[in-house]
Amino acid sequence: MCDESFRYPDFVFAALRDDAGERRVAIESKGDQLAGNLDTEYKRELLETLTKAYSKNAGTKAGELPMTAKSVEYEAAVVLFSDMLVKLPVLING
Repeated sequence: MCDESFRYPDFVFAALRDDAGERRVAIESKGDQLAGNLDTEYKRELLETLTKAYSKNAGTKAGELPMTAKSVEYEAAVVLFSDMLVKLPVLING
């Protein structure tokens, strides 16, 4: 079920923080008509898994590649177009 187009999320950006930390965000945007379909839900679950795996509190386990920067937050999400104005500022600011 892995979609070839998912190798490239719609948006990836980094936001610098006052304390010199960094927040990395990946967003997969979807039209409202795609809410709840199998592909959207697959991507939502995948991005939630990535967010948990690379969050600051996740820790590194044997065989995993750690994030190299000291203070990096990571979050990935599927955002419907109708939720973009509400969810985008939250994703940017954390």
